[in-house]
Amino acid sequence: MARTTNHERHKDLARRGFAEINRRGLHNITMSDLATALGVKRPTLYWYFDSPADIIRTVGDGLIEQRTAYVADRLEGVVHPLERVATWMRAVVDFHCDQPELVAALTHRWSSASVEMRKAHHAMRETITDWLQDGVDQGKILPCMTHEIADLCAATLDGALVQLMVGTGQPSTAVDRFCEKVLEPLREKGAADHGILMACYSRRG
Repeated sequence: MARTTNHERHKDLARRGFAEINRRGLHNITMSDLATALGVKRPTLYWYFDSPADIIRTVGDGLIEQRTAYVADRLEGVVHPLERVATWMRAVVDFHCDQPELVAALTHRWSSASVEMRKAHHAMRETITDWLQDGVDQGKILPCMTHEIADLCAATLDGALVQLMVGTGQPSTAVDRFCEKVLEPLREKGAADHGILMACYSRRG
């Protein structure tokens, strides 16, 4: 009979394994070390993961799924293109603020530079570009280089997450200032919408 995977145990081992890797360093720990620290036999650990790096990838993939759902929920009902961009950036930072140590898993996942991850990153930038271009076409945003603005959004957000991971700076403030100084000036003043800072500074519940 084929052995089945216990998904709850898989998630638990990934979570606890990542914490141990984060504490000791990826290049300073082996699967044997992890098995001992997690209180399982090495074959059991190998049943779920190929290597310590595989544990990080697993945590990173799970984090991406959770974040995608969280951001989609925050975007619900946000109509103005600039406010959608600001809300997206704000939501990503807010999602990670309570668990900054997990940003390392996400960073490792992106740095793997797999075709799948590159496509996902490119798709997000294209989505932001489309939001901005729609705003220009609708007369809500002043004519601008939408691709370049999308790149700036992504770069600012990446920098904010690095700040969060290493514990320096104020990532939320950095995103807020970007929205105020870069995005808000793009608003077509004739558009009868609320200011982007209402979306940028809003907090859930």
